[in-house]
Amino acid sequence: MAAPMRRPAPVISTLPAMNAPSALCAIRRAGPISRAQHAPPPGSGTSMEAITLFPEGYVASRVTGITVEVAVGIHPWERFPERPNLLSVDVEMFVPVEAVQPSAEGIVDYDPIRRLVKSWSGRGHVEYLETLAEEALAEVFRDARVKAARIRIMKRQIFPESEGAGIELFRRRA
Repeated sequence: MAAPMRRPAPVISTLPAMNAPSALCAIRRAGPISRAQHAPPPGSGTSMEAITLFPEGYVASRVTGITVEVAVGIHPWERFPERPNLLSVDVEMFVPVEAVQPSAEGIVDYDPIRRLVKSWSGRGHVEYLETLAEEALAEVFRDARVKAARIRIMKRQIFPESEGAGIELFRRRA
């Protein structure tokens, strides 16, 4: 019986998250990708889209697990404002490594996106998660250095047999 093939560990270095427990900044320098390594290992935090977009390396500023209650959905049971859905939002902002400097002014600030997501709790009913994701993308792209972004929004308690249901959008700056 042959031993299972082991994938090499991703080259990721974690930078200080500036006292925000749910935030992570990672620098990934992409090297040549062999045919055997055609996809990053699941859960590694790497992204084939970003590797392709920035072959010289990129900084991925992430804020994950932002939770907010929002009246969202098209099903009849989702239309009661007194019973909003608990959402979990993950955001990744991809910036070429040369565009980021290790200073307060030189980093990608993830606080504006966190504030936007938290503000969703005070709004009226929204039918589609995609509407919220598009708003988040517009906020992310206000920083001209951000060349690509991924937004993932999950309804956490929507079905009893699942952890959640949701959407993910990945966009490059036009």
